[in-house]
Amino acid sequence: MHVMIFGCGYSGTAIAKALSGNGVRVSGTTRSPDKMDVLRQNGIEAFLFDGESMDEELRRALTGVTHLVQSIAPERPTRCCGCLIRTAHACCRGSNGSVISPPSASMAITREPG
Repeated sequence: MHVMIFGCGYSGTAIAKALSGNGVRVSGTTRSPDKMDVLRQNGIEAFLFDGESMDEELRRALTGVTHLVQSIAPERPTRCCGCLIRTAHACCRGSNGSVISPPSASMAITREPG
């Protein structure tokens, strides 16, 4: 299993730590170049992601991903999440090279009050 966590902040990093101890390959994104070393020290394969565009390295990493976790703060939720889901789905492939079908699920976007 290979899990990609978009947004390795407090919650995303906690999820990654819980999974990586169980033999799961975990990758994650951060907006901060400074945080990449911290993620790597916690066993997370780190990638930079600005919330909107994916570089070629991140796209290549998505090729073997089996599970996606979206933990990006809702700064611009509709634009970012929609783009993320479409792009990640286009990049993810099964172990036999076939495109993984998206699960049927609903997505709720919430904002903090204020």
